[in-house]
Amino acid sequence: MACRALLLLLLAALACAQQPSTFTAHRLAQLDVTPAATEAGAAAPQHVGSQRAAMSLLDAVPLREALAAGEGEDALFGKVVVVGDYRELTAALVRDLTEQRGAGAVLVAVPGEAQQAALTAEQVAAWRAVESGLLQTEIPAPVYFAARDDMPAELFASRSGPLAQQNRLRLSASASQPSALTDPQLINIEAHLRTPTAATEEQQRQTIVIAAHYDTFSAVPGMTTGADSNGSGAVALLELARIFSKLYGVARVQPAFDLTFLLTAGGALNFAGARHWLEAVSEEAAAGIEFALCLDSVAGSAGDDLYLHVSKPPKEPAVQRLYDAFQNCSVVHKKVNVANPEVAWEHEQFALRHVLAATFSRAAAPAPLPLLRSHVFDSVRRANSSALVEAIAVAGEALAHHVFALADPSLRVLQGEYAPSAERVEFLLEIVAGLPRVAPYAAKGNNAAATLKKLLASSVSDAAEEQWKESSTSPRRVFYGPVSAQVSTFRCKPFFVDLAVLLVVLAYLVVLYAALRGPRAAVEQLRGALARRGKKTTGAAKKQQ
Repeated sequence: MACRALLLLLLAALACAQQPSTFTAHRLAQLDVTPAATEAGAAAPQHVGSQRAAMSLLDAVPLREALAAGEGEDALFGKVVVVGDYRELTAALVRDLTEQRGAGAVLVAVPGEAQQAALTAEQVAAWRAVESGLLQTEIPAPVYFAARDDMPAELFASRSGPLAQQNRLRLSASASQPSALTDPQLINIEAHLRTPTAATEEQQRQTIVIAAHYDTFSAVPGMTTGADSNGSGAVALLELARIFSKLYGVARVQPAFDLTFLLTAGGALNFAGARHWLEAVSEEAAAGIEFALCLDSVAGSAGDDLYLHVSKPPKEPAVQRLYDAFQNCSVVHKKVNVANPEVAWEHEQFALRHVLAATFSRAAAPAPLPLLRSHVFDSVRRANSSALVEAIAVAGEALAHHVFALADPSLRVLQGEYAPSAERVEFLLEIVAGLPRVAPYAAKGNNAAATLKKLLASSVSDAAEEQWKESSTSPRRVFYGPVSAQVSTFRCKPFFVDLAVLLVVLAYLVVLYAALRGPRAAVEQLRGALARRGKKTTGAAKKQQ
């Protein structure tokens, strides 16, 4: 009976620990950036982002208490994961926590997608600056982000009282060792609308290219949907393909140009998809491109203006008329810096091949950090679908006037069944934002490219894709996985509970031994063991004297 009672006591003590809970967290991007070679020679790669992925039973400590622990190297002894809110975060603070204070990891709570619609433009701008700083900093520890609603509320509770009296919460992330994604496979998708007379004419037809890069990237790849950048550009292209497919089928006035719809990959890789497509076409075909219109971040936020970013100034009357066709749109001229291997806009890849091109966008200027064209809060909940419909109408009218040589700017072509469909645009935006489109991680089993090809083929039947390996980007970027991990939380009991369990175990073993050997034999053997131990201790003391 005594043995059974002790065993039940032991099991009760062990059962008081809570079952671990899990949630998904997403790691800060890790990559190596090798700048373009100069006359001085090749540059060494720069390591940026989170350099580690695994966490092992680290105590969760709120940020304010971690900062109160004192300064100096290893103040936190590498045994804690600092838990904070995204509004408290800066790149300098993360580096201080991991390098100067010795935190083992950092876990940041961000609003879930449902709460992101309430964020102000100022909050989003401040966060984008944080993302930019993080991707220009080498951080030696794991840095994870998670939706606050998915995280246990206890992670943010203050730890009060002596440590021995606390129920400590510990975190583990069993992520694999970071590994490089070398030479990622990328996929371009293109389709063509031919003029009815193109098949009978021998001469090269002039073509208008409508392009949009469909992938995205942010400092936290696992949380990036890129609804605006550049899901909105891909949606605009798909809707324009539907509209012009109908117009080319019933137009009373013959269109003067063929249309090529081009969805490119590698937007975050210096618009590698556009560059690859241009390198693959012949000089003759490139010379036959009348105009290339690139669609980029055309949903924006409420009140954002429309811009037409161009590289060629409107000195020629024909170019001026083309630019003027984009009504209620500001033309922004920026020369292509041929000395810089990294371009600011997708249309600059066309301009480098001497093709008249422009980028149509609600962004007034390119991203300060070319890699970061999107951000964590670029979700479908924040995307302005009505602004996207308006942008499609402006671009569509401009293209229709040029394609059909319409001189009257007040004439409206995109009306009735040819008008952009708000319902379809919203539907497409939900689909595209839900696709895995983070470059270059989406390359594995690219469901995004397959889905986009089907959507484009529903309007233009000859949609096709081309896959290739990208290894020539300059500056060269090597990305690392994993991007996400399952984080487990464990409730650790105070020290006196562990001591009580140990004493119960020892008592159980003693009683069990006594039951097997008999009480008298057990007592005699214990006395003999203690006597022998005492003699050894006395002998050692005499030798020292």
